[in-house]
Parts: sequence; structure tokens; C-alpha cells
Amino acid sequence: MFELKPFVMKKFFSFLLFLCGLSIIQFATAYTRNSHAANPKALELVVVSPPNPNVFPVFLMLKDNPELNIRLVAVPGGKDVVPYFQNGTADITTIYSYIMADHVIKRDIPDLQLRTITLWNDFYIVSSPNVNSLDQLVGKTILVTGPSGTGKNGAPDKILQAAILRTGHLLSDFNIQYKEIDNAMADVISGKANAILLAEPAATGFVMKARMNSVSLKKAVNLQNAFSGYRSWANGQLPLGGVATLKKYESKAKAEAVEAFVKAYKQAAQKIMDHKLLSAKYISNGLSRYYKRSMPTIMVLKSLNDGTLLFSDKKRIAEIKPELKDFIKELLGKTPNDDFFQDDSPISKNQSKNY
Repeated sequence: MFELKPFVMKKFFSFLLFLCGLSIIQFATAYTRNSHAANPKALELVVVSPPNPNVFPVFLMLKDNPELNIRLVAVPGGKDVVPYFQNGTADITTIYSYIMADHVIKRDIPDLQLRTITLWNDFYIVSSPNVNSLDQLVGKTILVTGPSGTGKNGAPDKILQAAILRTGHLLSDFNIQYKEIDNAMADVISGKANAILLAEPAATGFVMKARMNSVSLKKAVNLQNAFSGYRSWANGQLPLGGVATLKKYESKAKAEAVEAFVKAYKQAAQKIMDHKLLSAKYISNGLSRYYKRSMPTIMVLKSLNDGTLLFSDKKRIAEIKPELKDFIKELLGKTPNDDFFQDDSPISKNQSKNY
């Protein structure tokens, strides 16, 4: 098969990035409205989030919804949101749905409440081109990493362990190791490790970067496919994303502002799907600005176009609640009480007394 040399590949990607820039300039006016500075008199909404795809709609909202007066607090991982809620700083978080649930079960943040859910196609095991299933990785080294640190007991680790058990294997069938992301990627490229678990768009980006270094890798195992049998959502998708708020706020005005955030978040998630090119630019810029992470626009765009970075909010929490609880229990061994699953319906029905 014809293969481009690394120098040619770099020139090719540079050219594509140039085209992306031209297209963004052309379509920006059609996509966005005039931006305004946040209203200094508005109530500030403090959103605490690590750099997982849950935060991507917030990047768009920071530009499109200045009236919400959002302050995004960037943290390394899901566990790092806890102190901000315990000291009363945080209003909202956008971590994985089952990590939200875990904080409630462990009573780290007992008043946390799931307010909206998005279906994702998110976690992939990246490995060599001849690997197509977990079966082919038995006895091999799979690296788990996180947005910071080694990722042990984090969101990727929990879903990998559940997927392994789901497919009839034991955890001991695999050599699972935990490393920081840069070291983990280097080990896969050098051949020291056989595979790495990554979320999108990092999985797509890693495959592209490896190719530029003349290393052939692919998104070999779609981890979502291990969780077949659920009927409340399509096979290959999982209810991983969403927004969590508190059950009560100090004022009616704050509760109403939070409700407006939830509504705008759903709109922003849909906007990512409808306007992939410009959204990819905002996501790339947001990761760089708030998290000091490099994820070129073209890599985010490819992930969106491939359908592996997906935001689908077609399901209401109330519609999928029984199986959503089952899914969380499958990952954590427990599920929160029913009041954690707050349907995302209008404030007049749900949140008017939560102050």
C-alpha cells in the first residue's frame, strides 16, 4: 500500500490546517452571533471540569452565551472537582456521568444531581492494524492513562475493567499498566506496549501523530460495543456525558441561571454536531487556553467527521432512567438514589423550589 513519507505527511497536514483556517473565516459569520463581554452584574456561574469531551460545549457557550457569566475552572481529573463543591465554590460540573454518580455514592458531593445526559461514542483502544478485538490483546500490555496522572481508578479505568468482564475475560488476562499520557503514548509508538486506552478526540489525534512518525496504529477496539444489550440507546453509544448541578442553590436567581445553563449546554452540544468545522476550532482553542493541551483543529474535525466524537442528546433522563441506573451499577457496583436522576424539563416543573 502506498504510504506517504513523514515530511510529506507534515506538509499535507499543514495544507489541510490552512484550508480549515480559510473555511472558518468564511463560515464564522453564519455560525456565530456578535460576541459581547459578560455582564459584570450577572450572577457568576462557576463550572468546574477536567479536559474530557463534556467540557467541549462549554467552550462554545463561553462565546455564545455571555449573559450566563460563566467562569470555567479547569481541573486535571474528575476527582479534582470535589474540593470546589465542598468549599462552596462550584455551581456546575461536566464530568462523566458515572463519575458524577460515584461522587454521590461515596458522599464526596452528596447533593450532586444529573441534569442532562448525552450519548457518546468515546473510548477506544488504540493498537496495531491487525488487532480488532480484546481477545487479540489477551496477555498483552494495555496502557491506561488520564488527563493528568496515571488514570488509575479514573473514568477510563472503570469502563475498561467493566468491558473486560463484560466480554468474559478476567482482569488478570491482560497486563494493564498505568502511566502518564506522554510516557504511555511514547511506549506504544516505540513498541514497548501493545495498546493504549484513549477517549476521543485524543484517540484519533494519536493515530494521526503516530502515522506522521511512520508508525501504523488504528482505533482497534470500540469499547462501547462491549456494552451491548441495552435498548434505551443505540448499540455503540453509551450515556457517558452530561451536566451535573446541585439540588439547591442560595437564591432563586442562581437556580434560574443554572437552569438556563443546562438549556444552553444542550444547544451547544447540538451546535457541535451541526457546525463541525468551526466547533473543532473552538474546541482546539479551548483545550489550549484552559488546559494547556495541544489538539490541532484538524484532529478534532476528523474525530467529529468520523462519528467517533459524538454528542447526542436525543434521550431524556426520564426515558432511559431504568437502564441508565443499570449501566452505572455495572460500572460502579452501586447506583445513586432516584433523586440523583433529575429530568431535564423546564424550571417550573423541577427547580422552582430549589433555592
